[in-house]
Amino acid sequence: MAQQVLPLKVDDFNYERSWWFYHRDGSVAADKGAIENGRGFLKIRLKNPVNSEECNVGISDAQPLYSKHQRYLEMEARIKLLNPMQAGSRGWGFWKTARNGKADYLAWFMQQYLPGHKDFSWSRVGTISKRQASFQPVSLEENRWHTYRVVRDLDRKETRYFVDGEPVTAPARLAPSGRMAFHLWIDNQVYSRSRGIQRQGWQGESAMLVDYVTIRSERYQPDDGKYFPLYRHIYKEHLWDIRLPAGKSALIVTATLEDLTPYDRPDRLEIQTIGAGASRGRMMTGTKAKPQVQSAVLNADMAKAAAVRVKATPQSAPFLESLTVVAYDSLLYSVRDISGMEREKVISFDSMGGEVTVVVVALTREAAGWSPFNKKTLPADQGLQIELDRGQYTETVDGNQQFGLSKTVIMRERLKAGRHFLRLTPREKPDIALIWISEKK
Repeated sequence: MAQQVLPLKVDDFNYERSWWFYHRDGSVAADKGAIENGRGFLKIRLKNPVNSEECNVGISDAQPLYSKHQRYLEMEARIKLLNPMQAGSRGWGFWKTARNGKADYLAWFMQQYLPGHKDFSWSRVGTISKRQASFQPVSLEENRWHTYRVVRDLDRKETRYFVDGEPVTAPARLAPSGRMAFHLWIDNQVYSRSRGIQRQGWQGESAMLVDYVTIRSERYQPDDGKYFPLYRHIYKEHLWDIRLPAGKSALIVTATLEDLTPYDRPDRLEIQTIGAGASRGRMMTGTKAKPQVQSAVLNADMAKAAAVRVKATPQSAPFLESLTVVAYDSLLYSVRDISGMEREKVISFDSMGGEVTVVVVALTREAAGWSPFNKKTLPADQGLQIELDRGQYTETVDGNQQFGLSKTVIMRERLKAGRHFLRLTPREKPDIALIWISEKK
């Protein structure tokens, strides 16, 4: 397999991803609690480092993966720093060093501390592209969740930095175009041009929690209005204006929610439609058992076609996958929450000869061992094949393209009056959040 740069890479840390390199360098190698992963969060800690060697804990891409071919590059991470800064450094973003060890290309948030030396102690965002550099101070607050975002835009020739959706500095008027990898780390090293690397030893620990990391290598483009593939964590209120048709319609909202107790409140998402003929809201809540894909259906009955406002109010940071509008007169079939689907499922339904809409929401994972650099033959990933009327209309959901995210599949076809069949063929037990079949005369 050649290097594969995904347009969207999301890790909610509900299982261990093989695309990361997990760093346990120096004394960290003996600390079994240095990296905690798989329960909806990543926790890393640096404990009792020694000054005789590099002590580093964190995650990174295994190799520099992103380059000038990705004209747009964005990372977003929701992070909670658990301790005041200890001697060394910590940060997150994109980076690559040259052969001499100096930074060649980077765009990141970074904090560094050397006791008794103000010149080597700072918090800032940094952008470097070969000999060009831009550094601007930024405040990194401890013991509170914040969402950090870096946008490197080659077309605009700038790099932008955000905390909780707000720009924290003026854009850096340069954009690193060389190869870079994502890094998130805590180490015991202090960096300076005059003194080189100074390694620090101390007793205690420095730790951080990470709710998720999202990396986008394509600029987001909205869809055509019938289906909005949002694919984004939301941590503050969002509003969308959509147009609902005359008559009955359903707004199907799909999101993934989790519960990070005791580190955070459970994910919650309240969806409301505001306008004449619109329905009341729906609430979705994350569970402690595992991250859960949920689809809520909001019904509307409009006297005439009109615009309505959709209001999404989150708690913590649920992952909102899609908003889907379906116009219908009759609901032919609906079922929710099939966990670990093992066997083929065939659904029969009778059509009156109108337009039939099939909505299937499925969650699939990649094959174990998948990474952008892995050329080996891998075991099967999770998948789902969806066939309407014995393969006349076919869609697939592929775990090696979804990577643990849900996908909303929509099939709209005008069928002949009579009996029809929807066949779902699973591979490696995918989860099904919703199957919906309706008809519009």
